[in-house]
Amino acid sequence: MANTEIENMQDEKESNPRIYELGFLLVPTIDENDVLGEASRIKGVIESCGALLISDENPKSITLAYPIDKRVGKKKEATETKRDKTKEEAIPVSEAELDKTIEELVIY
Repeated sequence: MANTEIENMQDEKESNPRIYELGFLLVPTIDENDVLGEASRIKGVIESCGALLISDENPKSITLAYPIDKRVGKKKEATETKRDKTKEEAIPVSEAELDKTIEELVIY
């Protein structure tokens, strides 16, 4: 690529910057007094990569709609950290019972 093409691409990026929305989650084990500091540290890392923050909010505690489990180790050796989960044991069901249950659920 010629130098003029590279310069034109850089000029275009500067005149038409892309805008992204970024969200992040902090683990709940962070002390409440340290949350703002951790959020500031993350914002600092983002800015050090050349990003310009045009808007932000203070972190707030929310309840997620689903649990997030952390995997530790390499892919083949990954072990999942488990929360207190109760596993339901599979109970064998006959095909007739299954058909009957499906019929009861179907709305005509």
